[in-house]
Amino acid sequence: MRHKKHILLLAFLLVFSCSNLNAEEIPNYASDVYIAQGNILMVKKSGNVKAKPFVIKGVSWSPATRAPKQGPNPKNPAENVDYGFFFDWEGRDPQGHEVLNYWLKNELSARLSDIPLMKEMNVNTVRLYHTIGSSVENYDLVAVEIRKVLDEFYKNNIMVIVTVATSKAHLDTGIYKEVVNAYKDHPAVLMWAIGNEWNLNGFYGTWQSLDEACLKVNEVAREIKSLDAHHPVCSILGDAFVNSNPDPDCGELWLIKDILERTPNVDIWGLNIYRGKSFGNLFRQWKQQWQKQGTVTPEKPFFVSEFGVDSYSVADRESYGSCPAKAYNVKGRINEMAQAVIDVKLWKEIQGHLSVDFNTELCLGGLVHEFNDELWKVGNYHVGLGGLPDINYNTDHSYDDYNAQGFILNSKDNLMILNEEYFGLVKVNRNSSSDKRIKKAAFFAMKKAFKNQ
Repeated sequence: MRHKKHILLLAFLLVFSCSNLNAEEIPNYASDVYIAQGNILMVKKSGNVKAKPFVIKGVSWSPATRAPKQGPNPKNPAENVDYGFFFDWEGRDPQGHEVLNYWLKNELSARLSDIPLMKEMNVNTVRLYHTIGSSVENYDLVAVEIRKVLDEFYKNNIMVIVTVATSKAHLDTGIYKEVVNAYKDHPAVLMWAIGNEWNLNGFYGTWQSLDEACLKVNEVAREIKSLDAHHPVCSILGDAFVNSNPDPDCGELWLIKDILERTPNVDIWGLNIYRGKSFGNLFRQWKQQWQKQGTVTPEKPFFVSEFGVDSYSVADRESYGSCPAKAYNVKGRINEMAQAVIDVKLWKEIQGHLSVDFNTELCLGGLVHEFNDELWKVGNYHVGLGGLPDINYNTDHSYDDYNAQGFILNSKDNLMILNEEYFGLVKVNRNSSSDKRIKKAAFFAMKKAFKNQ
């Protein structure tokens, strides 16, 4: 009997010990990240440890794939409401954008199996698109789920660019403070990000004044740094070095040079760049932004926050609208090899301008867009593709099938038609298996390219 008690005691101690090890697996202190001499320097361990340069080689990640036909009501999760098409219309309650944002946030913790695949691809950085703040009172419960995501990234040695605000409402309500305070001590956080191409979309149509938007971004960047001294603040812009809108009805773009001089509190800039097979003169253009009336202001580094092409080759299409024009009735074929070749070529251009290797360069690395295909994009207000149909869930499946609609950035070059649902390096039905049918050719090509950095 005494012998059995000893065995039970040993078993209890073993379980207790293992549970403690698991609990202590994620350090409770932040990685120390800062900018020095045009590079990201990082310390991931406590104590007297020398900071090491960090090159961003990663992917953007919005893990949502097929939109379900129905799902939990954001206002009352105990009941289901229609999902699928995320349009807003009179009388819909909750509105489509409310359902979409709720679903996207929940998809983060539901897709943890993506993260080991990213590690397999030699990714060291991921950018989260959707703000992980919340206006709900039980934010502590939301934070627990998000922390699981950050924990999994840390276990796989991947750092995270955390988006804290994408709309004027996020900036005005102070949700970004909630996010920073909740996760600033997590060791997987690399930096905080404000906005996504906000110079092109005015924080998704909610801001009309460049001066007011810049003033707010600069203020928010300052506030974030007052809350957290361990991580830099970045902001994500679209490709607007010159006013290239051919249609006068599109209005003036908010140019990068006009933004930089108004937002000195931003430490690093992200640029979403889609120019086809090459970045062209991008790296020289960035340096030129810091030339002001014969003087040189302190230069700041940037990273390419989105680059790449999709895996659909367009042969023919029709178009509608403007700013930019949109493609529909698209005809073509899947071409994974073309995507793989161009993605690698673009990464090699980034490698040739890394600040860590060249003293005169200002590029910190880049993120391939994107990890997985997203089939919800055509058929909702958020992206602006498709239209509000006479919805029949039994016959119209554009919310959960591949659709080749996209944006036309250059009407003379089919490569410059961005087929939004085909940008993934893995297909929509991905999982953590080694099934090569799930991983596109670009997955394997970038895996090799990132390994060689």
